[in-house]
Amino acid sequence: MSVIIDQLTKDHKTMSKLLYLLDQEVDKFTSGKVLDYHLVQSILEFLTRTSQFKHHKAEDEIYKWVKVRSPEKASEIEDLPIEHKKLSFLADHLLEAVDNIEQDNEIPRMWFASVAQEYSTAHKNHLRMEEITLFPLARQALQRDDWKNVSKHLADRHDPEFEQLEQEELDELKADILSWHHGHVT
Repeated sequence: MSVIIDQLTKDHKTMSKLLYLLDQEVDKFTSGKVLDYHLVQSILEFLTRTSQFKHHKAEDEIYKWVKVRSPEKASEIEDLPIEHKKLSFLADHLLEAVDNIEQDNEIPRMWFASVAQEYSTAHKNHLRMEEITLFPLARQALQRDDWKNVSKHLADRHDPEFEQLEQEELDELKADILSWHHGHVT
């Protein structure tokens, strides 16, 4: 049942696009231009909410079933849940740095760039690891009943009305980010 992985892959493409926009904004800032706080905060909000909403839950559930079906291969990705927590921490750290700049606190541009780069690089590496390792392992190891169990566990954790509302808000936020960015490309 690669429908779940197809959705996760689609999410990864969106995340990668937004990480690219984040990198562009940070590059402009380090070259002396003003940081677009709203754009950076919106990108971080989208990435964080998408991850927390269901993306990481789905990956963690898949990982759990890969461990059951193929424990020896699951060891290749045993840090997955820890990486999800690390990405959340790095996003919070970057958001705090953005807030400091927005409040006119003096922080070196290169320090901010290093915080942003650490987050962006960790996120990109994480996405790459999942696409190269987790997804192929899951496709190979999980059986039809396993995919049904993954779907059932994910469905049990969600309120359909909340899920629909959250997805609509995330879609709107993504559209706002892309239109804001395209309207302010210099």
